[in-house]
Amino acid sequence: MKINVQGLLNDASEDVIKGLLNPEDPVLAEIFSEEVRVDLKTSRYEHNIDAHLEIKTVAHFKCDRCLVEYQIPIVETAHMFFQVIEAGAATEFDNEDDVFVLRVDKKEYDLDPIVLENLSLTIPIKKLCKPNCKGLCPHCGSDLNVNPCDCVNQDVDPRLDGLRKFLK
Repeated sequence: MKINVQGLLNDASEDVIKGLLNPEDPVLAEIFSEEVRVDLKTSRYEHNIDAHLEIKTVAHFKCDRCLVEYQIPIVETAHMFFQVIEAGAATEFDNEDDVFVLRVDKKEYDLDPIVLENLSLTIPIKKLCKPNCKGLCPHCGSDLNVNPCDCVNQDVDPRLDGLRKFLK
C-alpha cells in the first residue's frame, strides 16, 4: 500500500487507499488475507505533516478451543508524524521510531509496515469464536458447541482410587 508523496505535500488532504498486504510471515498473510482500506487524513504545517490513519479490514482466525474458522471486522486507528526534508539532506530524526522522514525526491511512501504493525497488535492472545465456546471433547473430538457427547470420563489417577471407595 503506497501513498503518493506529492499528495501528502498538499496543505491538507483526505485519501482512501485500498490494497492487499504482503507480509513475509505466512501466519499474518493468512490472518489478513482480505483487502485493507486505509482512510488517510493529513494536515501540513511548515516542514511537518500530521497524518491520521483509520485502518479497516477483516481478520480470519481459527478458534483455539473448537478449531472453527471465524472472522471479525477490524477497525484500528494510527497516527503518524512526518518530517519533510529535501533530497539528500540529513535530519536528526532519521533514527527516531515515532517520526517518519519523508524525502521530497521520493515518489511513493510505503505504508505496509505501519499498517501491518497496527493490525498485528489487534490479534487476540486467545482466539475464541465466542466467549463461551465449549471446545472439543478430549475423548471423541466432537464439537461440544454443536451437541454434547456421551463420553464418560473413566480416566482416574490410581492414587485417587481410595477416594472413590470413600464416596461409595
